[in-house]
Amino acid sequence: NLFEQKKQKASNNNLIKESNPKSPVFVFNKYAEASTNRLGEAMTRGNSYIGHWIDREHLDNASFTVLLATWLHEMMHQYGGDGTTIFTYVLTDLIGDLFKLNPQQQAKLKAIEKVFNEISQQP
Repeated sequence: NLFEQKKQKASNNNLIKESNPKSPVFVFNKYAEASTNRLGEAMTRGNSYIGHWIDREHLDNASFTVLLATWLHEMMHQYGGDGTTIFTYVLTDLIGDLFKLNPQQQAKLKAIEKVFNEISQQP
């Protein structure tokens, strides 16, 4: 079935494709767009993630970890929409991968978070 095919494809590849981090992130105002229940919105073309929108207030006020989680969530929409089995599967798999980061990878992520926090505190 289609789910098994998508699941196999996702498990055979890295969930985050090389082009994903280079994809653009656009900013919107959820109040101006009358979309107050959304913090982000993925842009996909077929099974390809091509970027996402993020709410300005969320971008300005959320922590590094929350924004990283939002970005990863939106990126995983290349596999399916909210509530679909395949989306749930790949997002869960990706969360599991985060627990497997080696100490060097964890240190890099912490360094990025430190820079983010320094920039966030600037007026």
